[in-house]
Formats: sequence, structure tokens, C-alpha cells
Amino acid sequence: MMCDCRSIGRLARYIVIAVEDGGAAPRRADAPQANANYPRNEQFCRVTSSWWNGIGSQAKIQAVYPLPWGLQVSGTFKTLPGIIQTANLVRTNAQVVASLGRNLSSCPAEGECSATVTVPLLPSGETTSATVSGALFDQRLNQTDLRLTKSIRYSRGRIQGMLDLYNVFNNRAPQTINSAYGPAWLTPTTLLGGRLLKFGAQIDF
Repeated sequence: MMCDCRSIGRLARYIVIAVEDGGAAPRRADAPQANANYPRNEQFCRVTSSWWNGIGSQAKIQAVYPLPWGLQVSGTFKTLPGIIQTANLVRTNAQVVASLGRNLSSCPAEGECSATVTVPLLPSGETTSATVSGALFDQRLNQTDLRLTKSIRYSRGRIQGMLDLYNVFNNRAPQTINSAYGPAWLTPTTLLGGRLLKFGAQIDF
């Protein structure tokens, strides 16, 4: 990850001031214009992931090898970038009202306000299908699958038995993680499925 943070010191002072949820502008008149919940722009921090962790880092290999006695072994291997790690800090209106100089825009005009705002603590760039950029990435997904087949011919067709072993090395890379900053931050909520053995047969006639 490459991060151009020449003015990161000034950015830190604006983070608390710009904690807002789409209402009125921050009270600091000299604060640079940036998204309220992502108070950064090209003046502060440009997030550019490395090629290996960003788009284009997928690799897939497949091989098939015939064996004697009608046997055939095949395998696939794939490596995918880990999911982007984010850290979101949830703050109540009471915690940010002093910095904002007012209540959050989602608060009622009168009475107690229970509204909250989520503050991203880690920079992240585009996460569209064409671009993936972030500051931190989780464990890469490396998965190996194997298949052994045996063909038996008979008068009217063929029977092919299949033995599949998915995720041979039992890689349990996280698929989703807890992004709420706190004691459970980065705790996996979904893992890649574990090693699986599967039998099957195909009858052609």
C-alpha cells in the first residue's frame, strides 16, 4: 500500500470536526472540502494498494494427468487477495457534540438524542468490481482441490466414479470480518469452508 500523507497531521485535526452524517457543514471554515465521513482527499492521503493485494492479483491453475487402469487425477489451485480490513468507530451524539458545536442532523429538534455516527479509522479507496484498494488486507485465500476419477466401460456406455477432495490443505481464510472497532475488531464472522471429501458417479449410456 502506498499512502501520500504529507498533510496527515492536519488531517487528524479535521477528523473529529468532520464527524457528521450528511447534515450541515463542519464548523471549521478553513477545513478542506472532503466527504464528511471520509475527511480525506488528494491533499491528504491517496490510497493505492500494491498490485499483489489489489486488482489483478488473482491466479488460477488447473492440471489433468492420466494414469494407468483408467484412472485420471486432476487438480486446481487458486489464490485470491484477502478482504480489505476496515475499522469503524461508532460514536454517540453526546461524544461528538462538543467537537461539532451542535447535535447530529439525525437528532430530533427537542428531547434526548440517541443518534450515533460511524467514523472510519482506516483509509480505503474504491472497492468496485474494477478497482480494489485499501490500507490493510486480511489473509489471502489459497485453495487447492483434487479429483480422482476411474472409468469403467460396459456394453452400452460408461460409468465414471469420482473422488473429490476440496480445500486439501484446510485453508480457513476469513470471508467476512467484524469491522466495528473494539475488542472484537477483525474477528472473523465467516470462514472459507474446511476440507471436504466427496464421492460421486456419472453414468453415460
